[in-house]
Amino acid sequence: MPLGGWFRSSSGGGDGGSTVTSSNNSSTSNIAAAAAAAAEDAQAAAARERENLRDALAWTSLIMNDDIDGAWAGLKRGDSSFHDLGEAVTFFMRSVLGFEKDVMAEAAAKLADCETRAAADHRRALRHHQGQQQQQQQKTTTASRVYAPGTEYDLVRAETQLMGAVVGVLHESLVEAMRSFYKLRKAYLILEGIIAMEAKAVRDGLTDELALESDGSSSGSEEEFVDAKEKPSGQQTPITATTATTATTATAPSPATIPEPLPTSNGTLESKTEALQLKDESSSPTTTQEQKPNGNTPSGTNTTATTTSSSSSSSLSKPQPSKGALHAKTSTHDPIDVFIHSGANMCFGIILLILSLTPPSFSRVLSIVGFHGDRARGVRMLWRSAAHHNVNGALAGMVLLGYYNGLLGSVDIIPDARDHDAAAEAVGPPTARCEALLADLRARYPDSQLWRVEEARLLANERRLADAIALLRRGPESKMKQVAALNNFELAVDAMIAQDWPLMRDTFLRCLEVNDWSPAMYYYMAGCASIELYRDAVHAAAGQGGDSAGAEVNKAEARRQKTKAEEFLRKAPQVGGKKRLMARQLPIETFIQRKLAKWEARAKALGVDLADAVGASPAMEMCYMWSGHKRMGPDEMARGLANLSWARCTAAGGEDGALLARVRAEKDEMAVWAVSSAALLRSQGKLDEARALLEAHVVAHDRSAFKGSNRDDYVLPSATHELAVIAWTECREGRPQRQTNGDATKEANGDDATKEGDAKSQQGEDSDDASWRRRKLDECQAQLDKAKAWEAYTLDARIGMRVQSGLETVAWYRAKMGW
Repeated sequence: MPLGGWFRSSSGGGDGGSTVTSSNNSSTSNIAAAAAAAAEDAQAAAARERENLRDALAWTSLIMNDDIDGAWAGLKRGDSSFHDLGEAVTFFMRSVLGFEKDVMAEAAAKLADCETRAAADHRRALRHHQGQQQQQQQKTTTASRVYAPGTEYDLVRAETQLMGAVVGVLHESLVEAMRSFYKLRKAYLILEGIIAMEAKAVRDGLTDELALESDGSSSGSEEEFVDAKEKPSGQQTPITATTATTATTATAPSPATIPEPLPTSNGTLESKTEALQLKDESSSPTTTQEQKPNGNTPSGTNTTATTTSSSSSSSLSKPQPSKGALHAKTSTHDPIDVFIHSGANMCFGIILLILSLTPPSFSRVLSIVGFHGDRARGVRMLWRSAAHHNVNGALAGMVLLGYYNGLLGSVDIIPDARDHDAAAEAVGPPTARCEALLADLRARYPDSQLWRVEEARLLANERRLADAIALLRRGPESKMKQVAALNNFELAVDAMIAQDWPLMRDTFLRCLEVNDWSPAMYYYMAGCASIELYRDAVHAAAGQGGDSAGAEVNKAEARRQKTKAEEFLRKAPQVGGKKRLMARQLPIETFIQRKLAKWEARAKALGVDLADAVGASPAMEMCYMWSGHKRMGPDEMARGLANLSWARCTAAGGEDGALLARVRAEKDEMAVWAVSSAALLRSQGKLDEARALLEAHVVAHDRSAFKGSNRDDYVLPSATHELAVIAWTECREGRPQRQTNGDATKEANGDDATKEGDAKSQQGEDSDDASWRRRKLDECQAQLDKAKAWEAYTLDARIGMRVQSGLETVAWYRAKMGW
């Protein structure tokens, strides 16, 4: 067609104009049809994603109900990133509770594959969203107002990276351990971005528009961090976000595309996200069940979601509605928003909490690469997640109970009940709230024996050891051997603290059959129990006279227990050293090897058997390591001090024996006895006696006295921490009343005139109770700061955690009192 004719035909006149108009109408119709088809495809894809997530979460919930095999079987039938994550979680939960190396390796491989797939799904979600924008279509009704496209897959990636980081830290290779911090950094950034989305959504008033749009500025930079085939082997950490009750599609941008930084002020971000409420449909007062696509509940699950029911097997109070949910002016019922919100708060809360618990020397290294823990914020986020009746909430609840009953259960410097407030929840257990949470979890997952362990810990921390032991010994054994192993270990520790030596020995030997975490420690603990049984038999025979029939029976029993004790103790170093953490031997196994080397050398020097070369009660020393004094009642404390008596040693048959005198001449041996005894005396309220022991037998010596290949180097920093605890106890109790009786004014340790003068002078300075408390608080912090700056020593992580937690409590109390 000539060019001029074309112009004429396009002028709108004649039949040509009609043809063009018809063509335009046809094109418009085609575009509309294509748009409708695209919308249908989008809805179908959203429905598939929703169903995949719902199905995966229903099966994953079985893990919390002790049916990990059922969860695995159900998840294998699905085909999505959510199912892949659930499969990885089943391995992860096995390894986190059992520390089994081969299971850790499988979990690491599953996590790597899941991360790869989630990254691909995230890119697909972004492309789909961008295609919709280009077609100028309205957003579907399922589009989230809070999160941007693909955030659900970002959360999956963050969870795989977080679990993978734990795998790497527990790996025997230092290279893998270093990689784990890289993974942790990636997870940290993703979760930080998701939390920032929530803050921005609140800032924007939760409008119908997406709170945070992906502008494509990331250029895939975050995707480059997906190291899909990293396969470390080792692991631990109860965190997985394969949860929520149901799920719709969510539109959410990658955190990498966020143009503005996360606010550095915790208060700012907290105040913004506190205004946001994400309602979980499953947390309604009516009882609901997670169902499979065909409407049937997955085999073995009973995940009722009522907040007012209580477990019939629980002795705890009926749970009250959780306080952890976000309260807000505006709310969303979008299940995928609930999934993201509860999962992000769970994971980020765990990261912040763990980073706040790292030993001081390690936390300084982490701060260099941008990791900063925040215990208070982490605990708040975990409570916020635990308010949701989904697997994320259950996992957050599990972490909270582990933190309060386990970790803080071993910390001495915690808030007094009378001073407890909302801010104290980060540093001290809110007992009533923990009981309500535990009862709620037991009601939702009645077949899980994990809650029995947690309830036993609660009872033990209330100094109800007999009740805790009875609870752990009754009921069926868990179907998960890892939970059964945890139950056995908790029972063994409680038996040790209760000084039930036969039960302690037998239960630690049972641990050897169900778990391979540290055979060296299990043998050592069994040996310690047998040493106490040997000493009991020796003194029972001596008390009955040498010629009586009963004495002969006890002598035979003593020989039998002595043989067993030496067998178990010598076995410990032989099986030790196989398990490594960041390419280093487990600290407890290093401690055990040094102990045995010390006793063997002493036995040779004194010319006695190994069992007779043991000094201060090693079982009571282990009680101190596990903070047993915090679980003991008055009877156990008195019995513990009796078991620490030097008269029980069998080196020379009596306290005045020459061989025993040589044992007591060793400064570190006396220091071990003094620290163990001081903790019990302090728990009995005998603060002056405890301080006198520490000052006379530990802190009076130079550090060099405790250095050496076979010496106990932990006693001096431990004694420093004990002095801090004594000062904290005095701070809590307040200034003692003035004594008017002439005899009562004498010092507990004598009439030393200088001490009396100093005391009177100080009493004048402390004219009121507040100034006295403040002085004691300063004394406590000074000792904690001293212990915090200590050089590396055996078991420094265990003692360092107590020191770090104590400093957090002191900071809380200063803020509370305005000091």
